Amino acid sequence: MYWYYGSISSTSLLISYFFGSVAPQNGIPEGVYDIDDEFSLVIENVTASNEGTYYFQLKPHLKMIEEGQVEVCGEGACIQANTDGIVFLERGHRGIIPCPLVKYRQIPPGDVDVMNWHYGSISKTSMLIRNSFGRVTSQNGIPEGVYDIDNEFNLVIENVTASNQGTYYFQLKPRLNRQVEAGQVEVCDKVSPGRPYPTVIGCNQDHDADTCEVRVQHGSTVYNLTCAMEQVKPAVQLRWIRLFLGGKTELNASTTVRPVVLPAYTGSLLRNNTYSTSALVQLAAVDDEEVYECEAVGVAVGGSTRTRVRLTKTHPTTATHDTTYNEVQSSNNPGGLVQANTDGTVFLERGQRGIVPCPLVISRQISPGDVDAMFWYYGSTRDTSLLISYFLGRVAPQNGIPEGVYDIDNEFSLVIENVTAFNEGTYYFQVKPRLKMLDEGKVTVRDKVYPSRPYPTVIGCNQDHDADTCEVRVRHDSTVHNLTCVMEQVKPAMELRWIRLFLGGQTELNVSTMVWPVVLPTYTGSSMRNNTYSTLASVQVTTADDEEVYECEAVGVAVGDITRTRVRLTKTHPTTATHPKTATHDATVTYGTTTTYNEAQSSNNPDKFKDETQERRVRIEDEGCGLGQISGV
Repeated sequence: MYWYYGSISSTSLLISYFFGSVAPQNGIPEGVYDIDDEFSLVIENVTASNEGTYYFQLKPHLKMIEEGQVEVCGEGACIQANTDGIVFLERGHRGIIPCPLVKYRQIPPGDVDVMNWHYGSISKTSMLIRNSFGRVTSQNGIPEGVYDIDNEFNLVIENVTASNQGTYYFQLKPRLNRQVEAGQVEVCDKVSPGRPYPTVIGCNQDHDADTCEVRVQHGSTVYNLTCAMEQVKPAVQLRWIRLFLGGKTELNASTTVRPVVLPAYTGSLLRNNTYSTSALVQLAAVDDEEVYECEAVGVAVGGSTRTRVRLTKTHPTTATHDTTYNEVQSSNNPGGLVQANTDGTVFLERGQRGIVPCPLVISRQISPGDVDAMFWYYGSTRDTSLLISYFLGRVAPQNGIPEGVYDIDNEFSLVIENVTAFNEGTYYFQVKPRLKMLDEGKVTVRDKVYPSRPYPTVIGCNQDHDADTCEVRVRHDSTVHNLTCVMEQVKPAMELRWIRLFLGGQTELNVSTMVWPVVLPTYTGSSMRNNTYSTLASVQVTTADDEEVYECEAVGVAVGDITRTRVRLTKTHPTTATHPKTATHDATVTYGTTTTYNEAQSSNNPDKFKDETQERRVRIEDEGCGLGQISGV
């Protein structure tokens, strides 16, 4: 067995295996490389310089030599090709688009005279960059530093964005050959998840831990497990697996994939136009302890990743209760609130101009015209905590704070020009009325984050972005259905309720509610949505009538009090069943319910998808870079 780097030549040989003896080659020290029992190449300490193409030659007993190559991807400049030849480049990183002719040594790099890279078509106006006899120049007014051509004649994109997705064309002129070679490479942008493992809702799980525990009451016989992988691209496939002594079995899960479109003002370019996948499984908790895994499969996670869940029953002496918002908050943010309270707390919206009122002036205990001096502090009334002052008509920032960060208005309220999460806390004021003693007080401030859409999202429901009514269609023979609604990335966390409406009244249902904190990676630039909360409420309903009406109601400060989505749950019948035409694709995904990507998309892209889907087994339509690779990994 021989392993090479870069090419198959005697000088590029790294290590060899010959009749049981492993030996480094070309002066490489012991301990840098090894060959294991599977004849894989072992790199003892991976660095960025290990990225590239590795070649192998293998001599079986009494047979001819076999050879091949392996592409190794390093962090920051990653090439991942699927079986269709699509190259996936990570947003926010340096991306490399290979030239297949050079990569596979059909044309050696030393034989290339001219190389042109185009985007979208082969025309002069679409040329991005050119290498002519060693001189690399940007074309068509593109600034230096946006693209480059490396020593392998690959196109280098210095900072990959969603707009880099598409078809790239190359024209290559080899030396001593008048024939120009041409080809194309399909590129899709990739967004890796913010955390490396699937999130299991309601599970005690550290940010980077792949194992967590769910505790259920001792009397429970049925339990819902839900895992999610949020804001990735392409969408991942989620599976639930039960592990037991001596084996494992895949469970029939209800899977939903939905697009993520973030408001432009959040600045979340790295997470916009991505996909979130959730998988719910209903299981019977029979034993005192059972073990499950949620596995995520797809390009966005580099193949597969999983979270292991220990499901344990509590007993009367140690009984616990369902996770509530207060329990989650107690360890993450003791000051967090679900609803507006009555203790005078002021909620200011992130990214907006915020006003912290002076209670004495607002209530007219002190008239604005009688104020001679006003001082606003943060955290304490020490001199070093003074933010801004007013004295006889003159407003001045203090302690080196620049102009334009704070102000004092005509009501002597503190004005915060751009509210961020750091503005949360206690503000103190000192006010000096004319001919009176100094008065002081304090105001508690919490930052507030509105939801990106005004109503709760009902999973699997045909729902327009700004519509408060949607429809869920179930099979005519269904008697039980799970309804789940979510309100994502808001602060304070919301309270969600499920209500059944009927002629002459309504009734609130008993729901399973989970609240979990949202912590986004710093590199996403998503400060507007970081350190917020997502709430999920699930209810199991018995469908007796052909049409029933439910409401998911969200209550809390983040929606200005109450907002709701009305759901029509209707049964289909065999005579009216429809089957959408789907595009042919190599990968078939089987779901446990009728919830499909087509249903989630129908209101966002009505020209491409039909309104309802009844099939349990669907072929996901290949959108090239969105869902096309969901299981073709």
